[in-house]
Amino acid sequence: MHRAFLTATAILMGTSALAAPDALTRAEARHLVARTGFGASPAEIQNFTGMSAETAVAQIIAGLQSEPTTPMPEWATGWIYPYEPVWTLSQTEQELFYTNRYLEMGELTAWWMAEMVSTPSPLTERLTLFWHDHFATSFENEENSQWMAHQNAFFRRHAAGNFADLAHGILRDPAMLTYLSNTENFADDPNENLGREFLELFTLGEGRGYTEADVKEAARALTGHSVGDDFKYAFYAEDHDNGRKTILGKTGRFDATGLADTVLNDANFGPYVVEKLWQAFISPTPDPAEVTRLTAVWKDAGLELKPLLEALFLTDAFWDETNRGSLIKSPVELIAGTIRTTGRADVPMSETVWILEEMGQHLFHPPNVAGWEGGEAWINTSSALMRSQVLTYLIDEGFDGPDGMQATQAEAAPALPEDALRVGRVFGQWAEYTEEGGTMGVITLFDVSHGAETFRNLNVVLEEAEDDDGVAIWMHVDNCGPICTGATRAFAEDYDGWFGVYLFDDEAEIEAPLADGAEDMLRTVIGQLPSLFAETETSLAWQPVPDDEYTPPTYAVLAGMADRAAMYARGSMGAPGELILAPSRAGSDGIAGLSMMSSVDDIDDYVDDFIATREIYSAPATTYASAEAWLAAYPERYAAMEALLPLPTPLPATLTNADAEEWMRALLLSPAYQIK
Repeated sequence: MHRAFLTATAILMGTSALAAPDALTRAEARHLVARTGFGASPAEIQNFTGMSAETAVAQIIAGLQSEPTTPMPEWATGWIYPYEPVWTLSQTEQELFYTNRYLEMGELTAWWMAEMVSTPSPLTERLTLFWHDHFATSFENEENSQWMAHQNAFFRRHAAGNFADLAHGILRDPAMLTYLSNTENFADDPNENLGREFLELFTLGEGRGYTEADVKEAARALTGHSVGDDFKYAFYAEDHDNGRKTILGKTGRFDATGLADTVLNDANFGPYVVEKLWQAFISPTPDPAEVTRLTAVWKDAGLELKPLLEALFLTDAFWDETNRGSLIKSPVELIAGTIRTTGRADVPMSETVWILEEMGQHLFHPPNVAGWEGGEAWINTSSALMRSQVLTYLIDEGFDGPDGMQATQAEAAPALPEDALRVGRVFGQWAEYTEEGGTMGVITLFDVSHGAETFRNLNVVLEEAEDDDGVAIWMHVDNCGPICTGATRAFAEDYDGWFGVYLFDDEAEIEAPLADGAEDMLRTVIGQLPSLFAETETSLAWQPVPDDEYTPPTYAVLAGMADRAAMYARGSMGAPGELILAPSRAGSDGIAGLSMMSSVDDIDDYVDDFIATREIYSAPATTYASAEAWLAAYPERYAAMEALLPLPTPLPATLTNADAEEWMRALLLSPAYQIK
């Protein structure tokens, strides 16, 4: 059915070929704008009409950006979430933790759609989407929303940069390393997943100059490249195979860097990526001779993408009328393009999230490592109906919302007393009886501030010897950032970041020299230990199943130790500062919603409130209050058809004198509007 449709539209277009024009017509301007971005508004078409193709392409290339117009949601660049200790929470809290991650993915998708709609450089977002599909990873794998946000920023930063940066960077991307199991790739047990896909899907293309032996050697090169405890890229030398490897005929002690360099310098590299770009911007069938020429242009430019893109957009094939209407719009292109084209200023982006999922292009959730199939796969009986319903919805429905992007911001945290301790969340970690017969319990404080200092987490070890009246408290600042100054960085090096105190009834023996302010924090943490431990009372870490030989300490035992430590600290160190169990930073949600869990009674209400307070509205650069205003932006009604449709399409005669809304409906629901 789809081939017949495309064949019919090709006949309507005619067969004449055009080289890059000297003065763009309205139809040519629409073609350029639609192919390099999302839709084509009257203002964009007017901007490029009459301009030479070379000048227009140069203007689009010059407008490429490496940063989004609107900053990502705050959580995307905030504290790294503590996934490891989440297992210690109750089942309900664990479920709500991951519920928050899914809600954040909805927010991130809405934010990205808003960026596509409002960006002054739609080509930047088209390329970011292209690389998201090319180097496909899914949130579903690890349910880490921050990884997906960081990866999106990485693709945008290098969207039109040097491909070598993309190739090297993706081999150090935590989302990719976990998605393709490279975290399980060890010298004594290589995992081939990432090595295989790097050759087959990311660089050379299936069956193009590499062998199974090359896949195995690539896997060896990638051993030890993993993700650390801080959930960032980490290289573990002890897991890496440092032996000699032969990849694509080259021999050396390759690691990830050596693998990428070897592949990118191979004679077979280039055509596969160029073909994919051709299929994204020109037609489903690449021209072999042009691919060879463009590959040479690209390699001569040192794999810089801008010269390749410029050459691609100036090929005869790009401007050939027979290639117009040869590409089917993806769901993202259809929705973002419609909003940009019609100048809608009142669409809540949360609406686009479920629409995209229903239409088969759930951003950050590609179906597999090969990405979305695309092309004719976008159109089937179900999706065609959905597309029609979505376009009707965009035409007919009235939305309540402001012009431009707007999101409700979290309230700023109030100013704290100088000696107050602010903690976003407390996790129980483990409890045990030591070999010496003592008792130990460990808790971790996340999202902490004291005085002017703010840091990610603080580990607190509470230990009591078997035959000793004293209590020892040890603390360690771990993965501190983004602010790490003063006391949190000035503890004795001999203790490798640990510092602590032995407490007796009337005496405190500090084990490391402390910087200014550190003793105040130590006094407050210890003095508030009963309240901090009380936050972990239901922790699963305190409830392991005992066996015949070992019964771990109970929460009651740990709470008793905390009470004694606080009592001793008050006697020897003085009264503690205030404890505030709330996010430490202005605009923060603590550990992404965990600080709010105690007040959650109805999960549906919680989800509704989350979406309502994070709603994003987006508007393109030029907006229109109504269909009449949009249609009036064109010199004639036929020009409105050129703005929306890639080829001449007969419309019913009854539309000759129809009102603007009927015109818009007829154009958007025309089969030709589904292609570009």
